[in-house]
Amino acid sequence: MTKLRRLELVAPFLIRKHGWISFFENRPLDSLLITQSPRIDLETLETLVKNCPDLSTLRLSQIGQMSDVLLQPLSTLGKLTSLDLSSPGSALSDQAVADLLKAVGPSLVHLDLSGTQLSDEVLPAITKYCTSLRSLSLRHLGDLTDEAVAKMFSSMGKLQHVDMEKCYQLQGKALRALINQSGATLESLKIPGWKDIEVEALGEISHCKWLKAVDIGWCRQVTDYTVKDILDGCEHIERIRVWGK
Repeated sequence: MTKLRRLELVAPFLIRKHGWISFFENRPLDSLLITQSPRIDLETLETLVKNCPDLSTLRLSQIGQMSDVLLQPLSTLGKLTSLDLSSPGSALSDQAVADLLKAVGPSLVHLDLSGTQLSDEVLPAITKYCTSLRSLSLRHLGDLTDEAVAKMFSSMGKLQHVDMEKCYQLQGKALRALINQSGATLESLKIPGWKDIEVEALGEISHCKWLKAVDIGWCRQVTDYTVKDILDGCEHIERIRVWGK
């Protein structure tokens, strides 16, 4: 497969370090999507960025050895439009991720930092450097606060896809800020697990005219009227998920 430009592998546990390095050498990939691999290390990623400097899509999700050190080589990938670093083997620091976003953020359209244990400290970097974002996933970041996320959304461009599942501290300020800024462009919204969000804030989802899919499961204040408002106000809606009460 000498002309291969896009590769996606899920759970390639048996590929060892020398196999990765040998494969990446002299193979200018455009897209690499890897989920669940325990054998990718610093040398592997250094080989990747050296041979694939024009990568536009990179997924390194559930990588066992992922750490701040492994983020450093990725800073040379200035043409990335999609970056997924979700659920790393160890917690990533706010500063290391901020440094990476400073280098690659301006070209990013999609960013997934779910399950990274990041805090409010990383949000200003997303706002400042990721100026072209249309899709943002920050699932399972339980330390994010309502005030900080509201400030982030208020300062960002218009988003189309937002996934903030199980960000337990988020409430009405964050949702209202998102809708105020991106209500006219939002197509999918996932906020399951926002257990304390007010019913009045949930009702404002109906202002998102282009919304096609929404997940408000385990939002305890959801009522029949909340769902009715979404059905009446979001004329393009195709899917409403209200699992868990």
